[in-house]
Amino acid sequence: MINWAFTAMVTLLASGALAAGMERWGESGDWTILIDLEKGNGCLAWKPFEDDMTVEIGVAPNQAGGFFAAYNPTWVQIEDGSTGIVNFDFGDAKFEGEAVGVFKNGVPGGTPFSTTPRL
Repeated sequence: MINWAFTAMVTLLASGALAAGMERWGESGDWTILIDLEKGNGCLAWKPFEDDMTVEIGVAPNQAGGFFAAYNPTWVQIEDGSTGIVNFDFGDAKFEGEAVGVFKNGVPGGTPFSTTPRL
């Protein structure tokens, strides 16, 4: 098991390309709402942040759960399929748990997945 951690800070700045296989449904504030056909028509909110980081929050009906994912091209230590500890810090709300390393459109990131009401 590879230990890696990253912190997601909520500050808007960058722009990025949306992942292939997703359909744009609409917008809510700064977030783009997408339909992910590969996740059983799952719904997710997507947003670019500073330093080329992108964040997704959504549900995957074909897996009966939800996820929070963050991707950044500078996170070169992440290996696809590796597991590690992830830390999300939103100021007054924090999360720590196990995540799986994934690459989306060639960009490394990680995602904790949950089948319970809270991630």
